[in-house]
Amino acid sequence: MEMGPDFRTWMIIAAAAELGPVGVFGVAHRPAEVSPDARIGSWSTASQQTAIVHNARGLDDGSWVKDPDWRPSAWYHHPAVAVELEEAMAAFEPDVVILEQLGLAGYLPLARSHAEVVILNNHNVETDLQRQLEEAESSPVARMVRRQFTIRTELLERETLAQVDQVWVCSDTDRDLLSGLFGVPSQVVPNAIPVGDYDDAFGARSEQAAEGPRLVFPAQFAYLPNENAARFLLLDVLPAVLVRQPRATLALPGRDPGLRITGSVGGLPVTIPGAVASMEPYLRDADVMLIPLREGSGTRLKALEAFASGLPVISTAKGVEGLGVQPDVHYLAAETADEFAFATLQLSEPGVGMALRAAARAFVEERHSLRAVSKAVSVALAAASVRPS
Repeated sequence: MEMGPDFRTWMIIAAAAELGPVGVFGVAHRPAEVSPDARIGSWSTASQQTAIVHNARGLDDGSWVKDPDWRPSAWYHHPAVAVELEEAMAAFEPDVVILEQLGLAGYLPLARSHAEVVILNNHNVETDLQRQLEEAESSPVARMVRRQFTIRTELLERETLAQVDQVWVCSDTDRDLLSGLFGVPSQVVPNAIPVGDYDDAFGARSEQAAEGPRLVFPAQFAYLPNENAARFLLLDVLPAVLVRQPRATLALPGRDPGLRITGSVGGLPVTIPGAVASMEPYLRDADVMLIPLREGSGTRLKALEAFASGLPVISTAKGVEGLGVQPDVHYLAAETADEFAFATLQLSEPGVGMALRAAARAFVEERHSLRAVSKAVSVALAAASVRPS
């Protein structure tokens, strides 16, 4: 069960496939696979690996700083991939091209030459995200490099928004933010999950096990906000929880847990399995999902998965930003380590978790299902004067 950007992409593909034929081209090379949906008329991937290989800090060696024309999209652009993409579009003849995230802006001129409408699916307001990461950086030298990266990101985002026909964002919060930063209108296409896939986990959910809460924070840990959140859990939150509930445990499943995470475990009761084939067992077996994010943009698919699974959530405001959920109704709010620890103890009280589960499940079914995405995609394409095939 994938998470993060892939999840948003796949739900939009599924929604678009209800309206007409869809072609999918992956710019990051992966082994050849059979199309997972018969409605996908064109299915291919690049022969070259173009995506950035993150290091622990996420900005490689900084050599790009010397080139004033460099933009972050350069990490994802490759001449051979451009040729393959052009061949795929020439064969499929799209009416609309949806670029998944700002990083693919280097392929925008090519998309424009083959489609009547080009849409940017902005998973985050990238300029705002980079500003947050810049402010959170503790090293003065690293902060200077991040400042330059923020400037390049803002230039890229501004240039790209001026060239596309429509922008999709995942929440009203991001829509207002994009408008405030760039004066650009956008269409809200919410993040969503296949809610029915979580029925078994939801139905099997019971009150917290007596031996102590099993906590989970699933993430792609090369993403700096997730790495920072995991370290906050390890260094501050879990020790505070253990004071009150000595038999608590924590699982951190997900790709690329680096040394800054693994080196912070010490003797704590923590499991770090790395990349996993499916998050489903971790969602099913946990008692509480903690989302201690303090930077980031977009909306959190991990929260939606927890809601659909009947897994109670304790989160910062940033962790559920843009979802429109209410504290003490859909989740418990916490910002400090002590607040997370108190909320975890609160969930051990009879009935507290059950009330949250019921409200959160109803919320995700109404606002973040495939049905909600399909409606939003139809409205957005109609606004772009595109008729379904």
